[in-house]
Amino acid sequence: MTWNIHGMRGGDGRVDPERVARVVDEVKPDIVGLQEVGALRGATRLEAQAQAVADRAGMQVALGPTVDGREFCYGNCILVRGSIEATLSYDLSVRGREPRGCIRADVLLPGEACISLHVFNVHLGLHWRE
Repeated sequence: MTWNIHGMRGGDGRVDPERVARVVDEVKPDIVGLQEVGALRGATRLEAQAQAVADRAGMQVALGPTVDGREFCYGNCILVRGSIEATLSYDLSVRGREPRGCIRADVLLPGEACISLHVFNVHLGLHWRE
């Protein structure tokens, strides 16, 4: 499952990590890539938002911050049913454009085969310069 959650702000304007967590919990995917996980400073932190969704869905979380500024932070995260063995973040930003990032998680999915995967979650821009 992949989903740009726009800072967990719904169409009604409310920021509600619980609502996002309910959708993930209902779909029950093995792997989720969330983009635009973020918050204003003093509000729910990036880590808290991602962890709230992971906890509700019974998943592990890997964070890939793209911007960690004084007023605002956001990035991507990967949620998995299984274990996260390692993570690596990549800065894909282009000068003069909005910062962009990618997170890689090496995951081990549960089951008889114990499948090992390299999972990438990226949030790209649509402008031709990017």
